[in-house]
Amino acid sequence: GRAVRTLLPVIEALVIAHQRGIVHRDIKPDNIFLAQQANRVQPKVLDFGIAKLSQGFSANLTCEGTVLGSPAYMSPEQARGERDVDFRTDMWALCVVLYEMITGVHPFTGANWHGLMWAIMEGKPKTLSEHQIQEPALWAILQRGLSKEREQRYGSLFELGQQLAMWLIDQ
Repeated sequence: GRAVRTLLPVIEALVIAHQRGIVHRDIKPDNIFLAQQANRVQPKVLDFGIAKLSQGFSANLTCEGTVLGSPAYMSPEQARGERDVDFRTDMWALCVVLYEMITGVHPFTGANWHGLMWAIMEGKPKTLSEHQIQEPALWAILQRGLSKEREQRYGSLFELGQQLAMWLIDQ
């Protein structure tokens, strides 16, 4: 529950960025800063350095087709070097972060960079129950967010956030 509560404001921030045509492309724990504010912790999204701006913007921050991001949090489409990376790459990375927060391990691993890329594109993470965490509803949410085919992921980060919030309320 604490992991989901921590990431809901991150999802909200990314929803706003996506509405403005910005895809972060490097969501990872190092880019989520936890600030102490009064009696609560406020997560903040940092480092939009490799963000991709929508077609409506003229600035090109990176070369098309360049593989960018932190390898353990890359979506399959990033790992393949696809040119049309969209909001669903942030969704993937956020689900990797949530999986890691819940289980203490990365969902995809490899002995080297190539092994990690293969795991991201072809491998399957252990289920939460394989980590002795009996939360089938939460696993269903994560599993959809970690779909290899981005069309099978949620239609927006807002939708993912809704599903996580409803799961949290049920707890």
